[in-house]
Amino acid sequence: MIRYKGLLFCGHTLGLERVPAVDDGAAKKHVKTSRTSTTLMLLSVSFFYVATTLPMTFVYIVHPGFQTGDQLMTDQQVPQPAPD
Repeated sequence: MIRYKGLLFCGHTLGLERVPAVDDGAAKKHVKTSRTSTTLMLLSVSFFYVATTLPMTFVYIVHPGFQTGDQLMTDQQVPQPAPD
């Protein structure tokens, strides 16, 4: 026997979800698989967030340690590298 339950969002029915009539063991396996995939997704997104934020944080912390040059310097005042 196949049962259906309505999906509600803010009191409105969005659609029907199929609820199979299976034994409890298969349902628990599905929940375990779903939790595992959710955990893996959370870990991968967290790793991506840390990996992309950490370099910018490092630059933001180290940045005040470098002095800026004279912004009003002309091209003639810029030192030229020595020829090889």
